Amino acid sequence: MGSYGMNVSNNIFSNNTANSGGAIFCYVSSPNISNNIIANNTAVMGGGIRANNNSNPTLINNTIVNNSAENGGGLYSDLTSHPVVRNTIIWGNTASTNGQQVCIPDESDPSFYFCDIQGGQSAFYLNGYSYFGNYINNLNADPLFVSPTTGADINFYGASADWSLQSPSPCIDSGDPNASYPEFDITGNNRVSVCKIDIGAYEFQKGLPLNVTFTNSESYHCVGGNNGTVTVQLSGGSGGTINYLWNTGETSPYKNITGAECML
Repeated sequence: MGSYGMNVSNNIFSNNTANSGGAIFCYVSSPNISNNIIANNTAVMGGGIRANNNSNPTLINNTIVNNSAENGGGLYSDLTSHPVVRNTIIWGNTASTNGQQVCIPDESDPSFYFCDIQGGQSAFYLNGYSYFGNYINNLNADPLFVSPTTGADINFYGASADWSLQSPSPCIDSGDPNASYPEFDITGNNRVSVCKIDIGAYEFQKGLPLNVTFTNSESYHCVGGNNGTVTVQLSGGSGGTINYLWNTGETSPYKNITGAECML
């Protein structure tokens, strides 16, 4: 792939074999790569993607999983290439030599923002070089896919797996809320469902709005009075623990709320 400004989106790259970049090979190019499943591909360098020779691709909301290579099971970046990777899962990839998930054998410096990368930055293979890329707000936690392939190479059919997220997935609502991202996910669903953007190619669609109802027991509050009752009831939401904090916005000690109760 030798093009600047090219868009590569909404694809499933599965069970491909190559010398460089099992799914995508960027050579002197900087494409925009978004909303793709890159699964169970294999290569010598970069089982999923290789960025080579001054290539600076932008990767947004991709799922790069269970690929295999000799070097760089998920991503291989070399020869002063500086990919920018956001909201992307890099998990379950393998390498027989170096860099299970990410291999950076020279002075290339890819940057990662709000991604889920198995092993984290400490697992990058750097070949003795220092890493100067940005590594900001990334996870190192099992994405909890619905039904992934059970192995990492072309002997497992990545296109038939379900790479969407289970409800407890740490990738839900964990993407970069301020960056530009696709309007829809790989299946055409809204990219943000209720809360924040997710990490990966699939947006979790089962979130429900959280409704808050306030009930004041007194229509009037007398001057100098310091007692009153306000009931707050929550409904909806997607389950789980809801943390809350009572705050009147006042600094006076006479405005403190005591005996607060929250009902679900």
